[in-house]
Amino acid sequence: YSGLETPKEIKAAIMDSLRRKGQTLSVPTIESIYQKLLREREIRRNLERLEASGSRVHYHAMDVRDRQSFSELIDRLYESFGKIDAVIHGAGVIEDAYLKVKTLASFDRVFGTKVDSALTLASRLQFDTLKHLVLFSSVVGRTGNAGQVDYVCANEVMNKLASKLNDSTDARILSIMWGPWRGGMAQPELESLFASFGWSMIENSGGRKSFIDELAYGSKNDSEVLLVGQINSGSNGTEPAHTKHAHVYASKAETKPGSPKGNGNGNGNGNGHAPSNGGNGHGLSTGNGSSNGNGHKNGDGTSSLEDRIRPRGARL
Repeated sequence: YSGLETPKEIKAAIMDSLRRKGQTLSVPTIESIYQKLLREREIRRNLERLEASGSRVHYHAMDVRDRQSFSELIDRLYESFGKIDAVIHGAGVIEDAYLKVKTLASFDRVFGTKVDSALTLASRLQFDTLKHLVLFSSVVGRTGNAGQVDYVCANEVMNKLASKLNDSTDARILSIMWGPWRGGMAQPELESLFASFGWSMIENSGGRKSFIDELAYGSKNDSEVLLVGQINSGSNGTEPAHTKHAHVYASKAETKPGSPKGNGNGNGNGNGHAPSNGGNGHGLSTGNGSSNGNGHKNGDGTSSLEDRIRPRGARL
């Protein structure tokens, strides 16, 4: 598919390839191949940009639920570089389904991709030399969401793991409860639903800036940080949910007693991938091949965000 750039060109080439192989053409198959190709291109381009800036980059793809393989990789990085300064854990998958049809295998994939890999990091990282460990969580870990009981559980475990680790080390350990990102895991048609919570999609530029600001200026005392897009208010009131001017703000969230729990479950498939190391310091990142973090649906019949958390802190 080299040299092809437009969706029409790429999908036409995918269809030709499937025909030559005698495979059945279907919209889901074509879209799956197309999205995988886009992710691979994005990874290559990101690696090229990092290397062009002077960083040394080592890219490793694996199933981070495999504790032995992931542990061995972390150990090799310590042997090669002496220390790891920062880790960003972004691995995650969704497989949305109501609990009555959710299989245990599906639950394990969704829960394990986040939690098992985070526990491996907790057991293998050398916290005496580590400066940052950032776990990418989701706001649904705090609000709940119909159809995502496994994803909700996994994200709240990440939040509490960050809190426990942060109390036991001098490193900054935090879990970021991301709201939905534009171009992330949330579907664009859900934007009006997010607007009912007072949120809009997080724009890539705003999300990146807020993440960097949190690393640079955030407090060691804050191990659970909420970052969501906020709909701007103009002279005529709140702008519509499709506004492209949403900024990101941070609230240090505390769960109120008796906060409701998620009642559903999650669907999609895949593994967390891509530990990497680069730059003058040494960093490790886990992810799903996407640079846009997590975006999520917010459940039906839930109470407002203000009913579920008590925010403190300031807007960025």
